[in-house]
Amino acid sequence: EIRLLTLTGFGPELGCCVFCAQPLPLREGLAFSPGAGGVLCPVCRRGFADATSISPGTLQTLRQLREGRLRRIFTLRWGPVIRQELGKVLPEMVAFHLGYRPRAFSFLGQLGEG
Repeated sequence: EIRLLTLTGFGPELGCCVFCAQPLPLREGLAFSPGAGGVLCPVCRRGFADATSISPGTLQTLRQLREGRLRRIFTLRWGPVIRQELGKVLPEMVAFHLGYRPRAFSFLGQLGEG
């Protein structure tokens, strides 16, 4: 999903806060906002209703997914927190840009539960 968003010009900002443009610290308090277009620092996140908390590990994983080689990506393993956060923020970003939530997301979510 993140590769598709990036290739189509809708990739989220992952290097600096989308509001204040300061480099993102790799510490707790980060948030992802589809409406803002990426990750917010702990200070700026307060002004965005659609901001979802993400861990520093999820930010690093998003960066790896966006820039990594596809063959390597399929071999990566993530903990449950990172999987859960990725499963929330990426579909929200896609839905934001499409203007609707594809039904395929529900189907894929059911597959992941089994």
